[in-house]
Amino acid sequence: MAITVNDIKRVFGDCEIQDERGIFMPLTVNWNRDKFDMDLDFGKVGEEKALEIFEGDGRIEVKTERDIWRKTRNIAIEVRCNGKLSGLSNTEAKTWIHWLTNDGEIIGGYIIPVKQLRERVKRLYKDGIAKTVMGGDGNNAQMILVPIDKLF
Repeated sequence: MAITVNDIKRVFGDCEIQDERGIFMPLTVNWNRDKFDMDLDFGKVGEEKALEIFEGDGRIEVKTERDIWRKTRNIAIEVRCNGKLSGLSNTEAKTWIHWLTNDGEIIGGYIIPVKQLRERVKRLYKDGIAKTVMGGDGNNAQMILVPIDKLF
C-alpha cells in the first residue's frame, strides 16, 4: 500500500520538503506529480543526448581500459603512435567513450565530448597532474596517464 501526500498531511499537517537545490517548499497534493514531471523533463535531456551520440553522425571513439586502472586509478589516452599523431590528438570523433574493465568484463566507463576531453587532458598535463608514458605494442604509443578522479 502506497502512502500518499494526503496521508502525510492528515497525520502531520502541512509540511515542507527540501528539494534537490536545498530549498524548502510546501508539500502539496500535486508535489509528487510536479516532481515527476521535472524529473521526466530532466531525463529526456539525457535521452536526447544519447540519441545524438549513437544515432547522430556516428563519430564516436571507443577505448577499453584494461584492469590496471583499478590499481593506478589512471586511464591511458593515446596521443601519438610511431611518432605520428593518433588517438585523442587526431580523432575526428565528437564523442569519446572510455570503458573500464575488470577481469576482461566491462564494468563501467565514461562518455565525454572529445573537445572537453582534449581541453581537460591539456590542462591536467600542463598542471603536472597527468603525465606522458610509452606503452602499447612495442612501446610505440605515447599516452597520457590521466587520474580518473580528475577527469571532470
